[in-house]
Amino acid sequence: MFRRLRPDVLASRRDRPAEPPRPPTQAFYFRRPISAYGRETDADVEGLIRVHGLAWREAYDRILPDSVRNAQPVDPTAEDVDRWRTRLGDARADAFVAVVDRGVRGFVDVRWGDANTKSFVGENEAELKAIYVRPDSWGDGIGTALLDRGLDALPDRIATIRLETLADNATGVRFYEARG
Repeated sequence: MFRRLRPDVLASRRDRPAEPPRPPTQAFYFRRPISAYGRETDADVEGLIRVHGLAWREAYDRILPDSVRNAQPVDPTAEDVDRWRTRLGDARADAFVAVVDRGVRGFVDVRWGDANTKSFVGENEAELKAIYVRPDSWGDGIGTALLDRGLDALPDRIATIRLETLADNATGVRFYEARG
């Protein structure tokens, strides 16, 4: 829900232009990828890394050099999993993966608190650190559902959420603009 956000950052649902609701084209559910250190959790973190790499490569094609895009792994190593687990494991952050047919199709990472956010994020604000969906699932409603889930996870004291994206990332810009 967007009820905790100022209209100048993300519009509330009631302020958005009327459009028919579009249900996701696939059934999916959410889970936290770092809630435990079991095999399923490793698979979720591996899936999250894979989604990140695939979406990064597609979204930033013709924007970033191939060497930068291809540095994002799509076949994560154990070291990649450990690094991401540490990165996502902070108490002032929350991450969720969207799972379809036992596979991770997207993830969202929201953060709050000075040590976890960039300098443009204020004291009672949060940062949408990352939201990525597998390119073959773009347009299926997974990104919107992930954004909603990430916003719902924020503490009540958070009044604003901020984000940054490359101006040339047309897919990302359209996604954010469509949501206020």
